[in-house]
Parts: sequence; structure tokens; C-alpha cells
Amino acid sequence: MPKTGITPTEAYHLFQQQAARLLPEAGYTHMVPEIKQLEELELLKPTLRYDRFIFVLDLHNMRIKHVYGLEKLLGYRDKEFTLLKFLQIIHPAHFLTHNLSATAMIEGLMRGEWPVEFIKHRYITDICLVHANKTPYIFKRLGCPFQYDEKHRLLEYLNEFTLIDTYKEGAPYNIRALHQDGSKKWEDDVKARINKAFSNQHLFSYREIQVLRKFAYEEDASALSISNQLGIEKSTVEKFNKRCLQKASELFHVKFNTTKELAAFLRSQQLL
Repeated sequence: MPKTGITPTEAYHLFQQQAARLLPEAGYTHMVPEIKQLEELELLKPTLRYDRFIFVLDLHNMRIKHVYGLEKLLGYRDKEFTLLKFLQIIHPAHFLTHNLSATAMIEGLMRGEWPVEFIKHRYITDICLVHANKTPYIFKRLGCPFQYDEKHRLLEYLNEFTLIDTYKEGAPYNIRALHQDGSKKWEDDVKARINKAFSNQHLFSYREIQVLRKFAYEEDASALSISNQLGIEKSTVEKFNKRCLQKASELFHVKFNTTKELAAFLRSQQLL
């Protein structure tokens, strides 16, 4: 992983610390009967052919369970699959965004800020996972609440993965957050939190973010037009451009040809 990011092991320990802080008690009142969970899993199993796998993440223990279809599709043994292993097989191009979005979402869901119900909230991403043979693939990932307590704090969520295609460099980590009632408020809240989390990482300077935003949201943006808007020299903007491209190469393991291309990538991942 890049020096400006974190390793999968570090990310795993941070998730463990987050769980210990947000869900410190030894036990909770589980509002979803186990029989209802098992029925849902049994309904899903027949759909797990050559292009799908599922697992459940227990947030209190940060432990993966109920893994089905993974070995057939990605070559990792179902019974030996862990959260750390999952983090390790996320492609570097999507690793940073995954961690920012997961941290921001889990924070709100485990606090009960978005009162969850069984299967009703849906969090959808396009995520690249690396096969045991080193081939990267893009999957559509659907996450749904699978267990919560009497305060509607999320305790477990179900993950369904559907194979889309082999990974092409620069493919974004698309994010959608939906509620069964069709409301977009949850999606807006999630995206705002991810954007804020990215800014709080200080991976790019304040001025670099300003420049990236101009390239992301202004169709005709150029070094000259941005320098005029920000009241700085054109050469300074060009210096920011060079620095942004270098940082992005380290963070995402993707070679961007222009700052505009990088800005479009960051915008697609809800980071700008």
C-alpha cells in the first residue's frame, strides 16, 4: 500500500477499535430472530452459481460468517475467509475509498443515527476484488442490515457480490445508498460523510483540493482559468497538478494522464 495510505492490517485494527468504541457491551438484544436470518440465507443459496457469493459481517466482533460461493468464484476457502483477508484482496485502486466509506457508514449505523431495519437499507458499490490467481474482477456489492438491537443500531450486515467484469484500470468505486421506501436522503447523508472523511485525511492540501474540484466540476477548466479564479500563478497550478498526479499514483495504483482525469475519478468515487 502507498505510504500516504494504510495497510490492510492497519485498516483491520482500526475497524476493531471502532467496534470496541461503538459497541462495547458483551451482549445485545437481537431484534431479528435467527430463524428469519437463516431463511433469508437459504433463499439466497440457490442463486449462488458461477457469478455470485455472499457473507455476513458481525460488526461487534468484526468477524465474517456465513460465507457461501466464494471459493468457487474467487478461489479462497469459504471456511477460512476472514475480514482481514477481505481487506487484503480489495484492489489498491478501491482500497482507500472502501475504507473511508466503510468507516463513515459504520460510524452512523452502529450509533443508530440511521435507524435500520432488516434488509431495508441498501448500500451498493462497484468494488474490485483480486482472485487467488491474481486476476482483478469488478463486483457489484449489495450490503443490507441483517441484525440490529432495540436501539436500531446495526450489529450485522449481509453482503451479496455479483461478478460484473474483469477490472479495467481507472474503473471507479461507484457508491449508491438506497432505502426500501425510495428515499434518497440516506444516500445524500452517506456521500456527504464520505466526502468529509476524505477531506479530513489531508491526503491532498487545501489548495490541491480546490484545484481538483475546479477540474471535476468545471467542464472547460484549465491551468490558466483556475489560476485566474484562485488568484495564483499558472505555474503554481501546474505544480499542484504534478503533485496531485504523483500522490494519486501512490494512493490508487492508477496512472492518470491529466489532473482532469484524476478529478473525474475522485468525483465518481464521491471523494470530491
